Formats: sequence, C-alpha cells, structure tokens
Amino acid sequence: MNNRPLQEMPDSHRNQLFNLIDEAADKFENEHGRLNKCSNFDLYGKFLEKAVIDFNSTEGTNYDPGQALGLWAEDINEKLEEYDDDMDSMNEAMENWQNLTG
Repeated sequence: MNNRPLQEMPDSHRNQLFNLIDEAADKFENEHGRLNKCSNFDLYGKFLEKAVIDFNSTEGTNYDPGQALGLWAEDINEKLEEYDDDMDSMNEAMENWQNLTG
C-alpha cells in the first residue's frame, strides 16, 4: 500500500479521487434528494467515504478518507470563491457599462 501523505498526492490521483467523490455526492442526491437541513448527513458522509475507500482499493493507495474529504471540501470552497470573484467582476463590469450608457 502507498502510505504517502495526502499533501503529496499526485494530481492524477487527486483529480480521479475528487471525481469519484463528486459522483458519490451526485448519487446520494439522486437517491435521497438534494442536501438540506433535514438530510441524513451521516449517510451522506458514508457515501463520500466509500468513494475514497473504493479508490484506495482500486489504486492500491491508503489515503485517509477524512483527510481526503477535507481536501475535496477545500477544493470546492476554492472553486466557489473563484466563482464569487468572477461574479463580482462581472457585476462591476455591468455596473460600469450601465453608468457609461445610462
């Protein structure tokens, strides 16, 4: 088994693992509905954890599911921040355009 620290995970593993976790999240939502305050978060966590366990089994790695899910969550948060920054820039550009034309 590969016991490398998660921080040293090759990009190919990271991308593949994150895709599997995304698919597990989608599967949960397809079977149990979109996440909301009444969702079964324990079951949701099991779906996501299973994706990491399956990845480890397939790839012969031994990444910690909790740490892997933490990195996945950080990745999502970074993407959301980038999206928010892009939207802020777009809104500012639209406001500037309206000021110039209005």
